[in-house]
Amino acid sequence: MSRRDEEGREPGPSSSLDYIRDTEGDPRRALAIVESLNPISEGDSERCERVNFDLLNLDTGLRVSGRCDVYRCGYCGPRKTLRYQQAAASVNPARRVGLSLVPERFTHARKQLNDLAIRLRKKGYEWEWFWAIERNPEGTGYHLGAVQKGSYVPQRELERMWGGRIPYIDAVKDGRGGGATAYVTKGATHYVTKGGLGGPEGYYEHLRLNGGRGAHWSRGYFGQPVTDVVHAMRVEQFGEPEGQWVKVVRDL
Repeated sequence: MSRRDEEGREPGPSSSLDYIRDTEGDPRRALAIVESLNPISEGDSERCERVNFDLLNLDTGLRVSGRCDVYRCGYCGPRKTLRYQQAAASVNPARRVGLSLVPERFTHARKQLNDLAIRLRKKGYEWEWFWAIERNPEGTGYHLGAVQKGSYVPQRELERMWGGRIPYIDAVKDGRGGGATAYVTKGATHYVTKGGLGGPEGYYEHLRLNGGRGAHWSRGYFGQPVTDVVHAMRVEQFGEPEGQWVKVVRDL
């Protein structure tokens, strides 16, 4: 099975125009504007520097940063990862998974992780996951953090299939999916919440270890396009978006 088959594909980079809802338009993606972004205040430097526009709601006066929505952007990338982290929690993962002694080079790590998932499925286990790689706290190597849906795999069996390297697998308690997925992507999303890990340096280290992405997931993990999951999650949190959004060029 190819990587294209194993890994769930996400939407490609898009401009913030994709998120504008006007009186004639489809509001499905407009929630990405209002989800959890802070309104822009006078002199605010917390905005995407890769675009030269902001988005303004003509009905409410709310103004938010325009977005390039690519991972390598220090403003958009951590927020994009946070959206996917929250979406991963919203589909109720069953277990937390940790794998030790993951190779530092992403291409090698990805091959081993995809091979593990394929072999588990061939043995009859249902295995869908959302994962990211991070450095061990004491700098002794690298490990994988994941949340998983599907069959329970006994730890001894998982260890055998991971080549004798020590794994961890445990149930996610009811209502604790958010904490489990936050652990997976904390190297990226703690930068959003100012939780440390070296600030932007920690974020770009996270990208380096994860092939330029904030997180990875198997094709069946979300069960539908991730944009649909994000939309449903935001509607539940904030309701359907209101008002007309327009692009406003920033003052130089």
